[in-house]
Amino acid sequence: MKPFRVRDARLALYTLLGGVLLVLLIATVNVANLQVARATMREGEMAIRAALGAGRKRIIRQLLTESLLLAAVGGGLGLLLAAWGTTALLRLNPSVLPRMKEIHIDGQVLAFTAVVALFSGVCMGTRHTPTRSLKP
Repeated sequence: MKPFRVRDARLALYTLLGGVLLVLLIATVNVANLQVARATMREGEMAIRAALGAGRKRIIRQLLTESLLLAAVGGGLGLLLAAWGTTALLRLNPSVLPRMKEIHIDGQVLAFTAVVALFSGVCMGTRHTPTRSLKP
């Protein structure tokens, strides 16, 4: 950030960025824990699918699709929450934030959200696959 653009709000903006990243990390870890618990509960289902002839690729593809769908819904809800929060922030109209008229959700925010959702969906969809009972 350029100092002349943020003036006295630099510390507040870095604090806000740190808080947002911490919330993102906590949410990602919570979803990962839920995925682990779900994968553990579905181990029998995956064994039955494998016994009925589903190959490893098909089961991984199913789990990856479910995980990506969950990540996309989470990313969309996050964007809705961000839009609501931005609107609420602009209504408060604090005088400490410079360039209030330029605060909005743009393409960079959408791209970041899409990349994070895609990355977390792929990581969760492939990491927690119960592969010991699956045939190649």
